[in-house]
Amino acid sequence: MKKIICILGAMFAALLLMACNGLSFSGSRMGNGSQLIMKYSVFNTTDSQYFEMDQGDVIDADIVSDSGKLSVIIQSEDGETVYENEDVPTGAFQIEIKKKGIYKIKVTGKKAKGSLSFIKSTEQDTLEANLAALSNSYYEGQSSRACQMLQKSIFKKLLLNGWLDEISGMENARWNYDTFTRYTVLDRDLVPDEDQGELYCCTFSADNDKYGYIVISYSGDGLSKIRAVETPYLYDFLAERDQIKKELETSGVDLSTASARRAQALGEDGSDPAEGIYFTDSKGNHYFYSFS
Repeated sequence: MKKIICILGAMFAALLLMACNGLSFSGSRMGNGSQLIMKYSVFNTTDSQYFEMDQGDVIDADIVSDSGKLSVIIQSEDGETVYENEDVPTGAFQIEIKKKGIYKIKVTGKKAKGSLSFIKSTEQDTLEANLAALSNSYYEGQSSRACQMLQKSIFKKLLLNGWLDEISGMENARWNYDTFTRYTVLDRDLVPDEDQGELYCCTFSADNDKYGYIVISYSGDGLSKIRAVETPYLYDFLAERDQIKKELETSGVDLSTASARRAQALGEDGSDPAEGIYFTDSKGNHYFYSFS
């Protein structure tokens, strides 16, 4: 009797194994003309999705490979291959589309377990995402110790009683803490001065429609004023966002790797320094956006 039970158990295990081996897909799938998202515990087949793309659009890919193998090929409607990999590892990457058309994303799993995501981003979507990242880098100084110190009551009093003594007509001047940013001084070739120390900048406003900014030096245990300047409007990234966006499109800076910082650029041939925002990318390309 025990022998019969053992034989039946072995047969059941074999049938179960055959069933598992025959299963081609177990998981979830969501696909349309702009995205293909799959999560699977078993992926042992081929699937595909068509995207309608314009020139300059990007396909954002994100792959998680827990086991097995996932191959991906992306081709245009005329058969041109824009991406191909027979064993895609875990990671995120982008495929830039250089020609308008219909593109087929073909994915094949071999005992694969994990997830995949292909999402269409238009050129405008990419620009907006890059601008958001640039904005975050511009304001990253707000998490610094210097910004925390500036918000203490002593510096609120200094703003009115000492730091604005060379500017007349300021009524109820107040800090705009949400504009606080790191600050750098550029030479005539738009290269940062490495010996400038740790500088920051914050704008201020007054009730009588007056604006300005103060450049601050941080020494580790205190803040000191470098200079205070009145401006015709609020010098700030978000206040200038639309114009910045327009200029950056033709700046030559790779916005996907760029960062932004408030800066002063020294003038040429004795001209006055210019105030603005300094953009630089991972390849060393740079661009200076002037507030004036």
